[in-house]
Amino acid sequence: MKRFAAHLICPTDADELHRTVIELDNNGCFSRFISLDDTSVEPAQTLFLDGIITPAFVSVKEICPQGTACPDLPEYCYVEMDEMTKLPETEFAGLPFIFDFGSSDVESFNQQTGIDILSDLPLCEIINACVFRPARALGINTDICKSGTEKLIYWQNVDIVNRKITPQTRLEWLK
Repeated sequence: MKRFAAHLICPTDADELHRTVIELDNNGCFSRFISLDDTSVEPAQTLFLDGIITPAFVSVKEICPQGTACPDLPEYCYVEMDEMTKLPETEFAGLPFIFDFGSSDVESFNQQTGIDILSDLPLCEIINACVFRPARALGINTDICKSGTEKLIYWQNVDIVNRKITPQTRLEWLK
């Protein structure tokens, strides 16, 4: 069993947990949340991380490979990040983004050369666009709310105060 705490844990697109420990079982799957407000001391063997914990990315491209029918996404501004040098401004005004890095692997984010185009967006918008919106569009539940959820991401070197990514932001699997 492993326990992690971070500045923020985003278990769903509507929740941010502060002062909370996330516990993973021996297989690396979500086991439970432990509120630090409900205890006088933190649980033993808790690793405190400087950043954010979220569910894994959902890639429409990865789930719907070439030649497979993918859902139409007219209510979203779908952006293939490997082809972007700037975000669309007028064509999709007012639509929520879905950012697709072509893979759910965190390395696809870390190796993205144009990631700085996201630096003006609020961090919650980036997380929603990479994790929760594509999952919802594909009918997948990514919420960290049930025992057995796996593949969690640790976002490090983020600007927590201003809720932004930085040029040094990197992602890694939480293991």
